[in-house]
Amino acid sequence: MKIQKLRTNAYDVLDTVAGGEKPNPTNSVVMVATDEKGEVIGRIFLLTPAHIEGVWVKEQYRNQGIFTEMVGKMEQEAKTYGITTLFAYGVNEYMDRQIERLGYKKQPFTVWTKEI
Repeated sequence: MKIQKLRTNAYDVLDTVAGGEKPNPTNSVVMVATDEKGEVIGRIFLLTPAHIEGVWVKEQYRNQGIFTEMVGKMEQEAKTYGITTLFAYGVNEYMDRQIERLGYKKQPFTVWTKEI
């Protein structure tokens, strides 16, 4: 398994995983985990405002530390940009447990969105 930062011109590989979600390359950082054949088995986004989201690991690769390693590498990357605090959005109880386990603290506010 290998974790690496994607060049912005390589974001199209994200079309093939987890619903094809990909961030705007002008204000994001993407890291992917790949297996020995080069298949994307995990991904994570750093977006503005400084937060991580889009954490995903292919089901058969879960519980092997990939989630933890990807978050750790993204935290290191954020530090290179001078970022000292990160937000992480939990979309379900599993994500909440995983991100809390890594030292993130639940905040007392609600995030709202609107599709326009």
